[in-house]
Amino acid sequence: MKVNMRKTGDNILRLECVASEKEVAHVLDMAGWAFAQANGVQPQPGKTVGQCAQEQLGIKNLDSLVEKDAVELLPPFALDEKEIIPAWPPKPIIDGALKRGDSFRFVINVTTKPEYEISSYDPITIDVPPFHFDSSLVDQQLAQMSQGFPQFETADPKPLELGDNCLIALKCFEDGEELKNLTTESRSYKLGVGYMPAGFDEGLLGMQPGDSKEFTFKAPSLDAEGNETESDIQAQVTVKEIQRQVPSEPTDEWVAMNFPMYSSLQALKDDMTLSMSMQARREYDQQVEGMAIAEAAKRFNGKISDEMYEHTREAVIQNLQQEVTQQGMSWEQFLQQNGGEQQLGMMLMLQTREMLVQGFTLDAIYRHEKLKIGENDLLKACNTMNPNQDPRQTLATFKEMGRMFALRETAQRMKAAQWLVQTGTINQLGDSTAAVVSPTAQEMAEALKNSDIAIP
Repeated sequence: MKVNMRKTGDNILRLECVASEKEVAHVLDMAGWAFAQANGVQPQPGKTVGQCAQEQLGIKNLDSLVEKDAVELLPPFALDEKEIIPAWPPKPIIDGALKRGDSFRFVINVTTKPEYEISSYDPITIDVPPFHFDSSLVDQQLAQMSQGFPQFETADPKPLELGDNCLIALKCFEDGEELKNLTTESRSYKLGVGYMPAGFDEGLLGMQPGDSKEFTFKAPSLDAEGNETESDIQAQVTVKEIQRQVPSEPTDEWVAMNFPMYSSLQALKDDMTLSMSMQARREYDQQVEGMAIAEAAKRFNGKISDEMYEHTREAVIQNLQQEVTQQGMSWEQFLQQNGGEQQLGMMLMLQTREMLVQGFTLDAIYRHEKLKIGENDLLKACNTMNPNQDPRQTLATFKEMGRMFALRETAQRMKAAQWLVQTGTINQLGDSTAAVVSPTAQEMAEALKNSDIAIP
């Protein structure tokens, strides 16, 4: 992307940008796939998102439908080009249409992130409780796992009804071809809970131990065009016994049956203890780091502008609303659970201020101590922001979306937080409850994960 930059005021830059044909196509594709995903469009090998949307939704010109969203995706690439961290996401100023095959001109006026100082850069001192891992959590987790792998014993013979458990031998065929994934010599099965289509359960009704039966049932399928349809499945079933579920307790035999990669129950417990204690230690270290950041933030000097508060608060609310929707709750229900709009608004404003103060404090430490970040720091930031994904894949996503400036800021703040802990005096108190991260550092991190505002 070609970007001409000039300063037009204090902390204000004007970027005149030209996106190439390739970059225009890229943001149109990004916006198109986002629309497709939101509307249930299934990707098809060898087909563009536009072709998929036309075939599955009847949309003839997807580009025109997502043009506005695509334009909004361009400013981050301009910011990345000049390595600018904005105080808040800038809005593009456009004069013309975004069309595939053409370059595109736009302008953004960027308010850059302000720089603040703190009253002292001396090492901090905090008191924290000692790390403690509760080994009883392993037994609790094992108990929960055992409920997901039930055990059965033979019950008195009777005709099968909905809700009954039974042991069956099964073969299924479609158009004369055996379906290997459904074939079994011995499988516990419960009628009426949706493990198989309703027609299969109906075929089992009334059967007793020793009975064999052949019948056909309907199963969901897809035709050659990817449309939902039904297919006829031929089943050969023998009922071996009626079963009843009995309480399942972790034993060496239970482990051998359900987790054959472990030699014994103790081996499974040892592995779980190691994994869970490591996770607990990571959480504890994050809590200590959060306490160190909160202590350093007490040294913050300066006045944060009302405009900065408002833009940040809007981003927080927007991301919070998205999370509430994903949880299947209405915004009105969420407000009611949190004391109403006024109380939630005051809480968010206080949290927003604390988040900004902590972030600017870490920025000041990063600059003052002349800290540097490398690829490993970026990958660590990726892992923190999305622990369930390969950090290199997360890094590639940030590059693809032009949001490396936001990732760099997060990595820099993490580096400053590490410096605080490494150079500070961390006094461990006597036996006490676990350390507690301030609500801002813990709760607002989730709300800001997908926003343009980096978090400490």
